[in-house]
Amino acid sequence: RRGTPTSLAILLLHSLEELTEDELTKIKYNLIYLAYEKYQRIPRGQVEKLDRMGIADMMIRSYGEVDALNVIIHILKKMNLNDLAQRLSKDLQKGNRIFNHSCFLSKL
Repeated sequence: RRGTPTSLAILLLHSLEELTEDELTKIKYNLIYLAYEKYQRIPRGQVEKLDRMGIADMMIRSYGEVDALNVIIHILKKMNLNDLAQRLSKDLQKGNRIFNHSCFLSKL
């Protein structure tokens, strides 16, 4: 199963693909200097040269899928990209319901 992207990972990647290069640079900056609740910042050397897919992968490895999405939503709001943050938040809630439902069914 490792290496196969989940719907939450794809959701994160799609949100990064909607950003301009300038906005992506600001996302990287925010990840390097992150001061948000329990989340650790990601060292500059690990972020600077990453493309969108690399950023998504690094965030998921650092924070886990759900928390990676929560971090990106927080950063998008800080950047006043509220429409994207709101859409992503709604999609995350939908994804969580689907994920929780499928986990329940797999236990039956």
